[in-house]
Amino acid sequence: MILCGLLLCGTASCKLKDTGLENESLHESTALEIEESTAPSDDENGEKIIIASTEHYLVSYAGFTYDYEIYDKDGNTVRAEQTTRPLSIDMLDEDTVDIQIGYGTGIQCHTYYSVSKNLFSEEYSYVVAASGSLVAYIDGSMQDRKLIVRHIFEKEEFYKEFALDFSDKTDTPIKSATFFSDEKTLQTTYLARDQQTEVTVILPIRFSGEETSQHRFLYWSNGDGTCAVSALGDQMTVADIPSLSPRGDLVTEVLPMAFSDCKSLSQVRLPDTIKEIGGSAFAGCDRLKSVTFGGSESQWKAINGVSDMELSVEVCFEKRADFTSYDSIINLYREIVAFCTTYDDYKKYDVLFDFANDTERDWFHRVFSSTYLLYSGRGTEDHHSPHYQLSCGYARKDLNGDGTDELILLRDDYVILAIFSMSDGKPVLLDNFWERKSCWIDENGVLYVNGSGGTDVSTMAIYQINDHGQPVLIAEFGRDGHEWVGDTAVELYYKIENGEKVRISKEEFALLYDQYDPRTGQEKGTEVTEKRAGLTFVPLFELSKKEMVVELFSAVLKNETRVVEYHNDAEGEYKYLKDCKMPYSMERLEDIKEHLQYALVDMDGDGIDELVVSGGDTLILRYYEGKIYCYSYIFRNMYDIKQDGSFSWNHNGIDFEYGENKLRFEGVQPKGEVLWRIVNDGEPNAEYYIAGQQVTETEIQEYFKNNPKTNIEYSRLDPSTFATNSEGKG
Repeated sequence: MILCGLLLCGTASCKLKDTGLENESLHESTALEIEESTAPSDDENGEKIIIASTEHYLVSYAGFTYDYEIYDKDGNTVRAEQTTRPLSIDMLDEDTVDIQIGYGTGIQCHTYYSVSKNLFSEEYSYVVAASGSLVAYIDGSMQDRKLIVRHIFEKEEFYKEFALDFSDKTDTPIKSATFFSDEKTLQTTYLARDQQTEVTVILPIRFSGEETSQHRFLYWSNGDGTCAVSALGDQMTVADIPSLSPRGDLVTEVLPMAFSDCKSLSQVRLPDTIKEIGGSAFAGCDRLKSVTFGGSESQWKAINGVSDMELSVEVCFEKRADFTSYDSIINLYREIVAFCTTYDDYKKYDVLFDFANDTERDWFHRVFSSTYLLYSGRGTEDHHSPHYQLSCGYARKDLNGDGTDELILLRDDYVILAIFSMSDGKPVLLDNFWERKSCWIDENGVLYVNGSGGTDVSTMAIYQINDHGQPVLIAEFGRDGHEWVGDTAVELYYKIENGEKVRISKEEFALLYDQYDPRTGQEKGTEVTEKRAGLTFVPLFELSKKEMVVELFSAVLKNETRVVEYHNDAEGEYKYLKDCKMPYSMERLEDIKEHLQYALVDMDGDGIDELVVSGGDTLILRYYEGKIYCYSYIFRNMYDIKQDGSFSWNHNGIDFEYGENKLRFEGVQPKGEVLWRIVNDGEPNAEYYIAGQQVTETEIQEYFKNNPKTNIEYSRLDPSTFATNSEGKG
């Protein structure tokens, strides 16, 4: 046997039982992985070696024998056993101990202990997944194996069997299995049939009830007035899914594999109540030609699971453009900003929307042009990322004093995109604006439109809106190039007088600017609008900033938008996440994508989550002022991140030191706030600190007792969604 030490990374130092061993993992699970070839040897005197200890279990080793004890919530021993077989003990969650004993050839038997219930489970073999209350395992003979999902401790509470077409050429056909959505589904990847084809399915697990309709659908009630739907049988040709089940539940979800292998299915209609489409919902529907959705494309794209659908069919939308009110214009504008990010998207919307007349179509073109051109020129790399959605909005303001508001579409920096007024009770587009044609508004509701046609072509037009909602020109003047007199270029200036262009001198042009331009000094037009017009900016999206940032992080994980590296107190270059490196190993994330995990947690307590990417070292990605910044930490400087955003660190040296910090930021610069630390732990001169103040060992132990914390739960980064294209989509 080879001597093997077990490294325990700690967050606190608390003595458990009278073992002399200080527990360094009080507030998180400690995994013990011991193979036969790496078991520790007993010392020269044959005395026991303590290998691992938490408040719920203790493991020791002596003479090729493992002793382990399991403790209840009061610290009493409820099981004490010995084994000479490979042993692994872990916490499945805060309440459940997972005891694993190896029996050779990769077989492990699991027994679970519930601390709160003081209850042991039966013994399970071939376990493929386990959660807080469910366990999934393979059972049966080689030719008749089934996947069993059941309650860990009480079979009566939940039990379900799945007959999958497992390959009979391997003892372990399941490659991976994971519970999702509060144990609602189980994603399983297994080897199928004689060819050992790798198949991934998402199995429905928990639903509170079910009912059958006359339309050949099964409705699975969620018990809250909503339900999920699946096919009843596999022979239907048309699936026209209603928005309500027969008993009145709102249909909000299509179950995983709901219509899979419906070989005759050629048409599907989904109501606009659908919020989620499960994995492989239409897999194997070879004749499916069209899917019609009862809402708009923006609603379709917001459905959870749409991006993962394996459909090569045309999706049609029952949505028409509506310019009959300010609210309808705002709704259309919201869809344009959210989903039209390229000229191809723009052309697609032009086809999908049903316009009442050419005027509406023209308005759509003009408003979209303003939106796209102004966003594409805003000055950062990914103009179509969600942070632009956060910056977009509108204002309502009576600019002409007739008692009826105008509608101003604008950004949060008060760049105006378009202005609508009411004429004869209907909205009228006064004008739209873009990078070379800007508009600002003063305190009197006067519009100043500044256009540019190049270095020596510009115009200033001043408008007032009349009582009929129409723009009336007050003054217009500008510079329209030059003419050559011999070898000399003479600048040309003009003003509009009685509808005609009149030539004026450069001096007259300057006087007109002094007379009409409301800007002073270096003031920008946007500053005039923001400070004087009295507009109240209303964000276009009802989604919170927190939710929008999560959408942006999703794009980051798919390498659809870049992040800004931050190092050495300075911003680095834009990079796709796959090209970032772990700081200690210097490995590109693309090269270690199989081992990456991620989680969302509010690290700095500002109410907005950060994205944590773990792969040995840790990357923290943070949204700030329209950009995603990437901060890197080697494994000793950040580990065991808790749900409140705090994290552990340690320094190995002559004076051993470890503790717990919290991240803070000043602008883009990260700052560390030390919550507690211990110096020279276990030595006579040990020092203990809480929030920078030195305390006694008793005081810090009391602090740990009163501040229990739970580690964040990571999700595995699916390598198939971690884009590898060199261009990305940003």
